[in-house]
Amino acid sequence: MRRILIVALIWISQTAFSQDTIVKKNNELVAAKILEVSTTQIKFKKWNNQDGPAYFESLSEITSIKYANGTVDTFKVEAQINPVVSSEVPANPKQSVEYIPFNVSSSGLLDIIDNSPPGETRDKLRMMHKDMSNYQTYQYLATGLGYGIGFAVPIVVTYRTIFDVYNPNYFQSIMAGAIVGAAIRITGAVIAKVNKNKRLHKKDEIIAICNQLR
Repeated sequence: MRRILIVALIWISQTAFSQDTIVKKNNELVAAKILEVSTTQIKFKKWNNQDGPAYFESLSEITSIKYANGTVDTFKVEAQINPVVSSEVPANPKQSVEYIPFNVSSSGLLDIIDNSPPGETRDKLRMMHKDMSNYQTYQYLATGLGYGIGFAVPIVVTYRTIFDVYNPNYFQSIMAGAIVGAAIRITGAVIAKVNKNKRLHKKDEIIAICNQLR
């Protein structure tokens, strides 16, 4: 009886120390028979079912393997490094410059000029803005007078001709009034166009100078 007990203890001890042990990251111990270890995974069979199927386990889930001969393979656990986002504000942050659009209104442009640093440049910009406003006045005045007088002349001439029964040049008078009216309208349009171009050119100059100051 004592001999049987000794043999059983020897068998149990040999069995316990002849198995491989897989230590997983979650501290789970797996009794196994290691078949293959690659760079990414291990292939093994469960110790209590060595005639059964082979299993695979990723090395990223394993901490170490203790073999039956006492050697240990340890797999380094790479800590995930989260990027550090600095919340510090630079001492001198570079501010984005918002340039003045060329479609800014005349009053808006004047506000920008008034808010610019005082000095000769601001005084010059104010004079340029005044010239721009004058060109705008001349433009609208030429347009209004040109079309107003240009349409009024042929109407007046036609009206007077109709009631002037003694006028032998009835048709010629009406045509003359129409031609004069058309000439006045064309002249007004040309003058308005010239002043508009001057106004826009002056406005571009003002905006260019203001953008240089920003």
